[in-house]
Amino acid sequence: MKIKRDINSEEILQNERHILFVEGEVENSVDPKSLTNLFLNEQTMISIKPLKTSSSIKSVAESLYKYNPTYYFLIDRDHHDDEFVEKCWKNFPDPETSNLLVWRKKEMENYFLDPNYISQSMYCVKKDKIAQRVLDFANERFFL
Repeated sequence: MKIKRDINSEEILQNERHILFVEGEVENSVDPKSLTNLFLNEQTMISIKPLKTSSSIKSVAESLYKYNPTYYFLIDRDHHDDEFVEKCWKNFPDPETSNLLVWRKKEMENYFLDPNYISQSMYCVKKDKIAQRVLDFANERFFL
């Protein structure tokens, strides 16, 4: 057994796990639920937590990054330009920034509209028809 010294209280409270805050009202919202399922395994060192809207996440990120270096924040692209988005990814993680990431696509759901991406899922059985299925699904909702 090894004794660990100079640890902060957050490591004890969080069992040395990192926390990723994402958009969503509750744990069952799309972003936290999907990301939790993607990261779920015994070696996972990250917890996914909902933190309402992107504006509240940005505010919390700017306020807490100095005090909680194992807190990370991920928001939808919304109105952010390419330069801002790329700067977030290029500087991540950086103790001098807010540990904020912005999806390169408008929102997480847009990654699932990419047939090449979704066909890699272990649940995808008809890979040859996936592009047409995604297009049909998107067309049904286009005018909603």
